[in-house]
Amino acid sequence: MEYIVKKTYPQNWTAYNKAPTKETELFMKLLYNLTDDIYKPYEFGRPSLPLCDVIFCSALKVYSTLSSRRTAMNYQIAKERDHIAHKPHFNAVSKYLTKKRQHPFFLN
Repeated sequence: MEYIVKKTYPQNWTAYNKAPTKETELFMKLLYNLTDDIYKPYEFGRPSLPLCDVIFCSALKVYSTLSSRRTAMNYQIAKERDHIAHKPHFNAVSKYLTKKRQHPFFLN
């Protein structure tokens, strides 16, 4: 009788488990470093969210694949960690994502 030995590989379970548990936190830090220096030109009328916050929250919403309401807690966490200046209303980010004038920025 012939036996087939299945080859197994060791797993670093500490690192393997740590990665998904810290994933969103690390993503927020990286995203903050990428969006912090984005300049928002002055516009007349009612003040809107800073462009860097819009981009940060939009990327966070898309990355999380959560609904707008469920992503609101991530915005609160980002605000508490000073990654964004203002916590947007959960609908505000979706509205910015659908604005035609924002599309060229997100596509570049």
